[in-house]
Amino acid sequence: LDDTLWPTGDVVHTANAEMQRWLNEKYPGTPTAKDIQDIMRVIRKTRAEAAIAAGRPKAPVSYTELRKAGLAQAVMDAGFSEQDAREGSEEGFNVWLAARNKASDELLFDGARETLVQIREEHPHLIVGAITNGRGDVNLIPRLKGLFDFSVSGEEPKVFPAR
Repeated sequence: LDDTLWPTGDVVHTANAEMQRWLNEKYPGTPTAKDIQDIMRVIRKTRAEAAIAAGRPKAPVSYTELRKAGLAQAVMDAGFSEQDAREGSEEGFNVWLAARNKASDELLFDGARETLVQIREEHPHLIVGAITNGRGDVNLIPRLKGLFDFSVSGEEPKVFPAR
């Protein structure tokens, strides 16, 4: 989906900006979205190193879980409680995800929707699916709704149950 139906960098940048606006309003003193991405990188690296040190294979990465952990750390680093951090990470992630899906809809590449409609019309028995390792959900993007028969994300718990 990313960079096929919409420009991923622009979509994520838009979602990050909305998340940062919300976070700074709700939890003043929290860092920027770029800082949160840096926190996510550190968490990912620390977990990978711990797995190697324990002789375990590295678990597949969940960017959802990394983003929530980064948000929680950012809220705590700004002086808020662990409870605030838990709530803030969940709410902040939901703000980010809603903004990501909205931006995906608004930034669809020219002709993307029309091409999918044409495929559906010319091949009515074709099963059209979306398989992604990301968080784009074609069922939550208004201009794509109804154009896909199924959608699977690598972020779904059943895809990588060992995570």
